[in-house]
Amino acid sequence: MESIRYYLQQIKYFPKDIKWFLQRGKRGWSNYDTWSFDCYLAKVIAEGLTHLANNQMGCAEKFYDASKENDECWKSRKLMLEIAEPFKKYSELPDMKPKEWDKFMKEFKKNGKKFIDNFDTFWD
Repeated sequence: MESIRYYLQQIKYFPKDIKWFLQRGKRGWSNYDTWSFDCYLAKVIAEGLTHLANNQMGCAEKFYDASKENDECWKSRKLMLEIAEPFKKYSELPDMKPKEWDKFMKEFKKNGKKFIDNFDTFWD
C-alpha cells in the first residue's frame, strides 16, 4: 500500500517537476529551490567549488606556485575544498543542539569571509 502512495505522489508532482526543471534551465533556479534557498545555495556552492577544485586548469596569480611542477594551483584547490566543506555541511542541515549550532555558525561565518575575500578567484 505504501508503494502505491509513493507512485501516486510521483505522478501528482510530475508536472511540477517538469516546470521546476524548465525554470532551472532558463534562470538557474526554480520556485521549488527558494523554499529552502539557503540550503540550495549552500549545496550549489559546495558542489561547484569541489568540482572546480578537482577540474581547474588554471588559478589566480596569488595562488600560483611555480615550485610545484604539475600542481602549480594546489593552494587554490586547497582553499576551495576548505571553503566547500562547511557549505556542504550546511546544505545537509545536521540536527544539532543550539550550542552546537551556534559553534557551527561561528565557524561558518569565518568560512564565509574566506569565500567573500576570494570570490573573484573562483574561475577556470
